[in-house]
Amino acid sequence: TGVTDCGPAIQAAINAASFGDCVLLPAGTLRVNATINFGSLGDRKGITVRGAGMGQTIIMFYGSGAVFRIGSESDYAWAYPSGVTVSGTVARGATSMTLSSAAEIPTSRIIRVTVGNDPSIPVIPVNGEEHARAQLVWVQSKVGDTITFDPPLLFDINPTLGSTVKLVQFNGDLNGLEDFTVDCSNAGGASGFVSISQGYRSWIKGVEVKELSNWGITLTASMYCEVRKCVIYNQLAGSNKSGIILQSGNSSNLIEDN
Repeated sequence: TGVTDCGPAIQAAINAASFGDCVLLPAGTLRVNATINFGSLGDRKGITVRGAGMGQTIIMFYGSGAVFRIGSESDYAWAYPSGVTVSGTVARGATSMTLSSAAEIPTSRIIRVTVGNDPSIPVIPVNGEEHARAQLVWVQSKVGDTITFDPPLLFDINPTLGSTVKLVQFNGDLNGLEDFTVDCSNAGGASGFVSISQGYRSWIKGVEVKELSNWGITLTASMYCEVRKCVIYNQLAGSNKSGIILQSGNSSNLIEDN
């Protein structure tokens, strides 16, 4: 009815769900007073929250910040581990590489690989970054200090230019939001719809978002995520008017038909 806070019930359903489960939201108006999390450390994986359809299930948000948060922002600064580099030359298109040490690089995790700027090619860092070429890849296997990964490398790595390898310690994997409307006209503070941070193969599909006072959808340090068939409109005065923001390094995401 939009009177009672349904957020705790939705949060409890997500917390109780197992990999592959779907949390179904009925048609009607659902009041939510605070952010709903898929695990602050990305520990809720493979869960879908699905409504009855855009305009059928309506979430009235009365909180501040994101309505939904998928994944963790623990590694947005790309600080861990320290000192790991790529050993030798690696050609564009490669799906394996040897690291100076893979001891702190587990499998089934996102890593960020960078190479130093090459003055012979037109790479222009906006904020003076020394490693403007960067890519997120998924670590598939590890033998000693050699890892295999997906997708293939997008650039050559020349050891004379220097390289870095950083780890996403907590992924938000295979979570989805589908088929509902979010109305933020009663929200307080800088309200937005959803933040996917360090997400892997997560998605947002068929969601309508309106009356925002901030961003609509933010992807941070994420890969293989999708945003499809969504509508974001009627952003309020004072909003930064952002629909979809990509920040802190993203790779291989699909954004279409929005």
